[in-house]
Amino acid sequence: MRDQFMLGCKMDKVRDELWLLDDPHLDEVILLAKRIEHSVKCVEAMKKQEYKEVSVVGKDSRPNNSFQGSVNNKRCFRCGKEGHFANDKLCPASKAYCSYCKKKGHFFAVCNQRKFKKSVNSIDNDPDETQRVGDFQCGQIVLQISDCEVKGPVDYVLEEGARTLMLFDSGAKITIISNQFYQEHLEGKVQLSKPDIRPCAYGGEPIELHGYFLGLLEYAQRFATGKVYVSKKGDSIISWWHQRDLGVMLDPNISPSIVLKELLCVREINNNEVNPDFISTLRRDFRNLFSDKIGCMQGYSHKIKLFPGSVPFCSKVRSVPFSIRDDLQIELMKLKEQGIIEEVESTERLAPIVIARKANGLD
Repeated sequence: MRDQFMLGCKMDKVRDELWLLDDPHLDEVILLAKRIEHSVKCVEAMKKQEYKEVSVVGKDSRPNNSFQGSVNNKRCFRCGKEGHFANDKLCPASKAYCSYCKKKGHFFAVCNQRKFKKSVNSIDNDPDETQRVGDFQCGQIVLQISDCEVKGPVDYVLEEGARTLMLFDSGAKITIISNQFYQEHLEGKVQLSKPDIRPCAYGGEPIELHGYFLGLLEYAQRFATGKVYVSKKGDSIISWWHQRDLGVMLDPNISPSIVLKELLCVREINNNEVNPDFISTLRRDFRNLFSDKIGCMQGYSHKIKLFPGSVPFCSKVRSVPFSIRDDLQIELMKLKEQGIIEEVESTERLAPIVIARKANGLD
């Protein structure tokens, strides 16, 4: 049986090695054959990996695709490159952390959460054509504005005795008033500026605007300022941050018609208008906020979140100009006395900042 086993080996290397043995036992022949076969497979696997090329990919550069073979049809969902699968130990993204979802095992470019969020009810803009104005950006998403009757929790807008329905919704990013309300009560009194954004509805339909003006919104003796846009069609919507500033909250245990009974008034702000009484009222009601002292949050400790495996390092300290060294020393002593900063002997992490004067030349 031993001789038949040795003659029946398909691998020439195994058969040659077995014939060199001096009167071996059958069990020894089988064990040696398994070891030789395993070693041959390992050597072949190592030879295949030697053909893989690694290319450094930087900005405006393309990976080196000089190696041609059957593996070109493979694509890794961890790093997005072709030539291997995600279970490859040599994948550069196997131990990397995504800068978007903070999860381990893939790059930012192939993050599924980013792709899903990007494709839901949004308009993709060319980064070169996107213009940021104030707190708004082209392509902002607001609620659907249509010619149909508004349904949901509503409140009134008051402007010199005129009223119109306004929709409250936590998803609206800009405050919009209807064209009908503007023509009946504000036209000729408020000067509109050209639209600085291109908003779209929830379904992706663009919203046409006449323009906007800077408005002061008052609700329950609370005030909020911001841009008020005039739409060519549809009803009025108040943005979620105006709701927040005005303290408009919906209680689920109370009917919206009871909660939203008070009137909301809108009027234009004159840049030259100064209301000393209003400023005095704010200073009187919020003395703690307008104090000359620096506030301090009690009973709270901020914990800095670090990525697992991050290595502490200290960057080179920037030199301070001679003209502001004395002022900088005075400011540091002032912050130290106020308890904002404290002096330490040494630290594992150090990130220097650039010291420069403000535009007013005083601070």
